[in-house]
Amino acid sequence: MPPINSADQATEKAVQFLKRHFAFQQPKSAKQVNGEWIVKVNVGLFFEQIATVTIDAKSGEVTAYDA
Repeated sequence: MPPINSADQATEKAVQFLKRHFAFQQPKSAKQVNGEWIVKVNVGLFFEQIATVTIDAKSGEVTAYDA
């Protein structure tokens, strides 16, 4: 997979990943920390439920998520 170079790319990758698990996705934030992108996405349809997706910036792979 190509590297993730911007917050927009990281957000798109996180949303695509979360679509497999949740019907609703509303991006909240994305930041790069120590070579990883940390993306927070609201996945709660009726109340806020934040999912955190961690993406390796070099490989573009999702390395962790917590919802």
